[in-house]
Amino acid sequence: IYTGTTTSTWFDIMIANVNPGQHYTLQVSGMLLGSTTKINTAVITSGDCTICTGTWTTNPRTPNYDLTLDKNIVGGTHTFVVGQQVRFNIQVLNQSSVLTAHQFTIEDIIPNWLTLNDPNWTLSGNRAISTFNGTLVPGATYGKDINFTVNGSVLGNIINRAEITSDDGSDIDSTPHNWNGYDAEDDDDSDYINVITNSGPGWPY
Repeated sequence: IYTGTTTSTWFDIMIANVNPGQHYTLQVSGMLLGSTTKINTAVITSGDCTICTGTWTTNPRTPNYDLTLDKNIVGGTHTFVVGQQVRFNIQVLNQSSVLTAHQFTIEDIIPNWLTLNDPNWTLSGNRAISTFNGTLVPGATYGKDINFTVNGSVLGNIINRAEITSDDGSDIDSTPHNWNGYDAEDDDDSDYINVITNSGPGWPY
C-alpha cells in the first residue's frame, strides 16, 4: 500500500483480496493546489479473477471517450396506417467524464415501407445521414428528430434503427457499422411502428 506524499501525477495502490459479494473501500487524501477545476480519477488497472464476466481497464490514465445513442417514437403510440407521418427522436449522450465531442455522424437505416420526409437529413440509398458539428461536453445530450411517411401495404411491425457511425474520438465500447440485428452496443438503438389497415376515418382494425 502506498503511504506518504508524492508530487507525481499518479501512483499505484495494491489492495487485498475481494471475495464474491464483498466490496473494498479505499480513502485517499490530498491537498488542493491552485484555484482551477481538478479531476481525480481512480481505475482498476490489473488483477486476477477466477470467474470473470468483465474486462480489466488497461488505460486508466487516458480518459475514456464514450457516446451513447437512444432512439424512441415521438407521441407515445406505435400504431399507424399507410399515409401517416411518423416521427422518431434520437438522443446522443456524451458519457465521458472528461472528453468533449465535437463531431459525429448518425446514420438511420430506412426500412421498406417508410419514406424519409425530413429536409434536415441527407438521403443516401436506404440511409438518412446527419452530422453533428459543435460542442458536446461531458454529460450533455444532443437531440434530433427524424420524420417519415408510411407507404406500401405491409401490415405488422416495422423496425427503424439508427447508429453513430463515425466520431472524432475512439469510443470505448462501440464499433461503427456493425449492424447485427439487435441493440448490442450503446451507439446503436431502434424503435418500431405497427402498421394496421383502416376501413375509414375513425375505424382502424
